[in-house]
Amino acid sequence: MIGSINQRNFMFLNAYFGTGTSTKSKTESVGFEHHFASYKDFPKGDLKMSEEEFEKAIFELGQKEYNLGIAGNGRPSKEMQRLMMSYLSSVAPDRDKIITNALNSIPFRLRGSQLGYSEFYNANGEKIADYCPKTGWTKVGTKAEGIRSAQFYSFYIAGIKEAMNAEKSANTSAPITGIAIDEKA
Repeated sequence: MIGSINQRNFMFLNAYFGTGTSTKSKTESVGFEHHFASYKDFPKGDLKMSEEEFEKAIFELGQKEYNLGIAGNGRPSKEMQRLMMSYLSSVAPDRDKIITNALNSIPFRLRGSQLGYSEFYNANGEKIADYCPKTGWTKVGTKAEGIRSAQFYSFYIAGIKEAMNAEKSANTSAPITGIAIDEKA
């Protein structure tokens, strides 16, 4: 079981690959966390759009979701999640590679053992993921991902504000054409 490997072995993993496990508590991690069935599901890739195209797409998504009445309902839409993951991918560490390297460096005789609670770190010493036998894999956001996430939301909220202002000005500039009177009253 990986949890039973002595701390010296994990310090080697951390020093050599920039990964490893630690006894740090979850409250010490920075950023956001997302649960995945497999660490192979952690998103990472190249930007599919230029920065300007991303800003425009995020802004327009904020407008669209406000007009549909789904912006700010506490649950991000699938479209928003996909756009966010794509936007974050430019600064996301290659979690798959880091975790695979760490797991492959476990002595062969221990590889068949059940993986215990483990934390994985990038070369900068930032926790990027953890594994718990009961809950599975958790992606932990890095500082760079947190900053980029804040940028995403600033564009998204600007789109919402623009849509709100457009709605407000449309409602206040519309002339009153008549008043309906109920003659039976």
